[in-house]
Amino acid sequence: MRMIAAVALLSCGHALAGEGFDFDRRRDAGNPSLTILESLPSLPAVTFRMPEVVAIVASARGPSGVALLKANEPVPSFGIKMLTVIEVDPSRAEVRTVSAKSAVGRVWATLPKVMAAVPGAAAGMNAGFFTREDGALIGFFMERGKVLAHVGHPSMNRIFMVDGNGKPRIVVGTSAGPGGIVSAVAGKSAWEESSRSARAAVCITRSGRVRLVAAYPVQDLDHMAQYLSAKEGCASVVHLDGGGSTQMAFGENGLSTGWERKEECRKPALRSPDQCFRQVPTFLVVVPRAR
Repeated sequence: MRMIAAVALLSCGHALAGEGFDFDRRRDAGNPSLTILESLPSLPAVTFRMPEVVAIVASARGPSGVALLKANEPVPSFGIKMLTVIEVDPSRAEVRTVSAKSAVGRVWATLPKVMAAVPGAAAGMNAGFFTREDGALIGFFMERGKVLAHVGHPSMNRIFMVDGNGKPRIVVGTSAGPGGIVSAVAGKSAWEESSRSARAAVCITRSGRVRLVAAYPVQDLDHMAQYLSAKEGCASVVHLDGGGSTQMAFGENGLSTGWERKEECRKPALRSPDQCFRQVPTFLVVVPRAR
């Protein structure tokens, strides 16, 4: 098995744009030894259920290998009012990192704009953290095999990555050598922050699938991780930028929701108003494999 180096970087003390966190005021949850999820077993057919609070999505399965499991669905036992989950079969579809710069030629963009600019895009969500002032990336980020300029920080200690064969992995660390990797985004494992807010995450399940998850509201990352492990079967998780940055989309005529900090964005609708989509610099976009 090819090992990918994970090297800690020094703190740079920048604030996060999505939720306005200040790294210097909170303690990092720790950085365990390197872990790589390598095995991807054969994947059975996907089933799904739709919530009663929204209309039926025209195509809940979408292209081969991409499925909408939950669409703004409430989870009362975890205090969640809206939960959206998209599942990806890595043997049939690829999760790519996409920057707004490469997609639309600007530092900032919304997910609907980026989805429209990426050929074959079947689903997507917002991705990494950034600074409010200029959109500078906080945490490791790789697009099309190239590392983009970013500010490193030890709290960005989980990296979701995909190699040239489309195989996803999650590693522990704040940086990684190329090693055949074409897409990568760093996020958090945990964070001592407690405020009910929207949360976004990408995980690899115990069956080897990728799940993109957005939930509102969740008290903190510990509660988010507990939900993902208990209910979504996640074996390893990367917490991405949440708060008002949270946005997801599925299918050309399906789900498109944003959870900007505005009252009209806190309603379970299949298509959010334009003002519910915050402009951010990076995304995860799902593209089916060519047959």
